[in-house]
Amino acid sequence: MSKCQFGSPTVEYLGYVISKAGVEMDPNKIQAVKDWPLPKNSKQLRVFFRVEWSPILILPDFTKEFIVETDASGQGIGAVLLQMGKPIAFMSKALTGRNLGLSVYEKELMVVVVAVQKRRPYMIEKHFTIKIDHQSLKHLLEQRISTPS
Repeated sequence: MSKCQFGSPTVEYLGYVISKAGVEMDPNKIQAVKDWPLPKNSKQLRVFFRVEWSPILILPDFTKEFIVETDASGQGIGAVLLQMGKPIAFMSKALTGRNLGLSVYEKELMVVVVAVQKRRPYMIEKHFTIKIDHQSLKHLLEQRISTPS
């Protein structure tokens, strides 16, 4: 009965005050946030937001298939090693020097090579899938590449 109210002009519910004038945030909750001390480190920040941080990387299962997703941009390349839709490892690298002048095709191919080389110990002698978003590389094995002599 202590939590029951009958015929009250206002009702407090989940941090809001509901009345015939409408719904407003509870002024006591607003004041509590204003009075909270400023966080000085990441632990205090997590307490403020009540966020439970947990590792997002999973350990590899060498009985399951690996998936390598890659992408390249004008300034860098990146890849993620996945299993069952969850990340195992990330890789990113800023492009410098002559690599900045490469074509999109060459950058997309470079990130595939770099990602597979970097994560080779995970995938050696195992079947793995490479996912890319560059259409011309999807038919890489069917292409004929000619170079000037």
